[in-house]
Amino acid sequence: MKKVFVMAAWFCVLAVLGSSQLSYAQTPGQTTTDKTSQLANDFCAQLTLAQASGQTTADKTSQLANDFCSQLSLAQASGQPVQLALARTSSEPTRLALAQTPGQQPTDRTVQVANDLHFTVGYRAWFNSWTTPGKVRLGGIFGAIPLETTSDAIGSIPTVGVRYKDFFVSASGFFANDYTADLVRLGNVNFDQHSKRREADVNVGYYIHPWIALSAGYKHIGMDVTIQGIPSNLFEASYRYNGPTLGAAVSIPIPEGGLLPSGLTVYGNGAGGYLWTHGNTQNGASLVSNHAFYSVLEGGLAYKIPRLPVALTGGYKFQAVNMHYKSQESSALGGKNSGTDVMRGPILGVSYIR
Repeated sequence: MKKVFVMAAWFCVLAVLGSSQLSYAQTPGQTTTDKTSQLANDFCAQLTLAQASGQTTADKTSQLANDFCSQLSLAQASGQPVQLALARTSSEPTRLALAQTPGQQPTDRTVQVANDLHFTVGYRAWFNSWTTPGKVRLGGIFGAIPLETTSDAIGSIPTVGVRYKDFFVSASGFFANDYTADLVRLGNVNFDQHSKRREADVNVGYYIHPWIALSAGYKHIGMDVTIQGIPSNLFEASYRYNGPTLGAAVSIPIPEGGLLPSGLTVYGNGAGGYLWTHGNTQNGASLVSNHAFYSVLEGGLAYKIPRLPVALTGGYKFQAVNMHYKSQESSALGGKNSGTDVMRGPILGVSYIR
C-alpha cells in the first residue's frame, strides 16, 4: 500500500505543477534537468513497481495513469520530441496527456478541438521613414519635375490571427496620417506635402515545419496627397495598389542558458507580389503607373513572457513598392519608366495569445 500512496503522491505533484498547462521536450538517449521530465519518469517508475508487487486498483486514477505512461513510452520510442499538457473536460477530471506536436498525428484521441485552436490579437508601432520618387509632379512653368520627398511618421498596425493545428489565417492594417515633407519654396511661401497612408493585408498559410510557415494573401495600399497652401479642391492626388502576395515566415527558438531567459525567439518574414495600380488627381499632376511590384522583409526578436499569454516583439522592417509608369508619364519624365517607394525603420509589438 505504501507504493500505491507514493504513486498517487507523484501523480498529484505532477497535476499541481502542471497548473492549467505544462510542457517539456525530451529526446531518447539524452538526460535532462527539466523537473517536469524527472517527475514524469519517476512517476511511471513508481507505477511499474506498484503494479509488479500486485498492488493494483481499477479506479479512474489508475486508468489515467496507465494511459499516460503508455503514451509517454510510445512517444519516446518514436524518437520524436515529447510534450506534456493538462487537458480538462466537463465530464472528466483533469487529465495529464501527451500534447500534439505540429505536423504529427494526435497521440491522445481525447484531445479536444479547443486545444488545437489558438487566437492572437496584437498591436505594432512602426517608426518608419518614407522615401518616394514623387507622388506629385510640377508642370507648366516648372516642367515635368517629379518631386522626391522623405518624411517620417509612426504607423499603427493592429493584427489578428487564428491558428488551427498547422493552418492559420491572419489579417493586419496600417494607418499613418502625419507624413509631412518640404516640397518647394516660392519666395516666402513654403508648399509642404502632406500624405496619408493606409494598408491592409490578409493571409492564409500552413506550417510546413514547427519553425517555418508559407502563406498566400492579398495586399491593399492607399495613399492620399495634398499640398499645404493649395486648397484640396484645386490639388489632390490619390493612389491605390491592390494585388496577390506570397510569403514565408521563420521563427527559431533560442535555447535558454546563461543570461538568456526561456521564451526568446529569432523571427524573420518576407513577402512579395504583383499590384495593380490606380491614380486619381484633382486638377493636379500625379505619377500614374501601369503596375507595381511589392516586397517586404522583417526580422527581429520575440519574447513570450512566462506564465502570461503575452508576447513582445522588436525588429526592423523594410518595404518597397516599385512603380512602372505609363508611357505618357515616362515620356514626360525624359524616358524614366519606374520609381520606387521605400519605407524602413524599427518596429515594436505586443500580442495577446490564447
